[in-house]
This record gives sequence, C-alpha cells and structure tokens, in this order.
Amino acid sequence: MIKRRDFTHLKLLLISGGVLLAFGLVCLLVYLLLISVIQANYVDLVISDSGNPGSPAMAKIANLAVVGIDTIYATQLRYWRGAMVSPADEMVMVYVPAGEFKMGGTRHPDTRPLHKVYLDDYWIDSTEVSNAMYARCVGEGICNLPAKVKSFDSFLAQTELLDHPVVYVTWFDALVYCRWAGRRLPSEAEWEKAARGVDGRLYPWGFWEPNLLNYGNLIGTTVPVNRFPIGASPYGALNMAGNVREWVGDSYLLCPSWSLCLSWS
Repeated sequence: MIKRRDFTHLKLLLISGGVLLAFGLVCLLVYLLLISVIQANYVDLVISDSGNPGSPAMAKIANLAVVGIDTIYATQLRYWRGAMVSPADEMVMVYVPAGEFKMGGTRHPDTRPLHKVYLDDYWIDSTEVSNAMYARCVGEGICNLPAKVKSFDSFLAQTELLDHPVVYVTWFDALVYCRWAGRRLPSEAEWEKAARGVDGRLYPWGFWEPNLLNYGNLIGTTVPVNRFPIGASPYGALNMAGNVREWVGDSYLLCPSWSLCLSWS
C-alpha cells in the first residue's frame, strides 16, 4: 500500500522538474532573442568595436557581443560541422563536397560566361590567414616578412592586429606559406565554389545585398579573420567577400568566349 507521504514526494519532484524545465525554456528564449538582436545589429556592433566614434561603454558592450557571436560560430564550426584543423597553423578547414556548381556570371565581362564546372571534393581554409598564423612561418625562417614590416619583432608587437588577416604578401609569399602549412592555394574554381555554393548565388550568404561584409568605407580598416560569421558561405567559409583580397593558384585570364575558356582550362 502506497503511503500518502510517497505521493507528496512525487508531487514535489514533479513540481521541481516543471519549474526547472520552465526556467530552462525561459533561458533558451532569452538566449535566442539576444542572439537575434545581436545578429540584426551585428554590423553596427562591429563598427563600434573597430574603434569608430562612440562611447567607451558602448565599444565594450559591442566587443562582448561581437566576440560572443564569433565564438559561438567558431565552436559550432569546429565541433558540430566536423571541420578539420591544420596542425601547422591551427587553421580550421571546411569541407566542400564533390559535384558541379555554377561558375562565373553575367553582370561583368570578366565573369562571363556563366557555366557549370565539376570539382572533386576538397578542404579549404575557413578564414583568411591571420598575422599570428603567418608569424609562425616567418619565425621558422621559411616565409618572408610582409612588405612594409621592418622586423619580426615589430610584426609581433602589433598585438591588436594578430587576429587580423596578413596583408602585403605576394603570390609567391602565399605559395611558400601554403607549402609550409602542408596545403596549397585553391584554384579559382575551388575558391568560387567555396564562396558561393552550387545555386549560382551572387554573395556567400545568398542573393540579397545586406552589409554582411567589411567593404568600402564601412569600417576603414581590416577586421579579425573570424568576423562576420552571419555572412558565411554555404560551407562555412568566412569573409569570402570583403575584408582583404585573396590569392588563388591560377593566373588571371580574360575569357571572351566559351571555347577559349575550355582551351585555357
């Protein structure tokens, strides 16, 4: 026979479980609301975090919000999407499956014609190479210092720029770095597929034109390589539009006709 106190204990357990569940749901809703608000205002927060005019308090809040979003995405990329990490420079790489994609476009002469290209599967860097990553190669005596950098010590002294993309490196510098890291420069086709996916989209995030990238005078300088995760490509690559220009393995050739593109490919 079940005693009355046993029912009392059961009721207390059910009530406690219900309270904890409700609390968890409220926390989840608040978290999702906060994330959506931060994402909606991400560009403004990046601008504030990049030293543009504003109060120090707002800059601090902006930094916490932006770093929080970037960290959530980096964690998701590394552990949930099954990304690969390069042992040489700790670059997180994303996987691009084999298949056809729409390459080129119709808006500009040097992107015509729009055509289908088949590629085998491959891995590609999820971000631009940062100054900190490039410094490893320089420190081992393999890579040259970027142009306009006088010494290795001065290169490392710019601590606020270590997570920014390395700039003023030549195509040959990029080639040497990739070989040191056990990788290679992607072809133009590989870079483009990683940037736009297979549906012929105009931008990494889709067909619309929101400010999900660092371009023009929006910020006026580079931003860390893991910024703008809300503008990631379909495969998870960041800053495939904006921030800095990126080298590929191919030489640039204007293809005035489909037959020439085939003969030069």
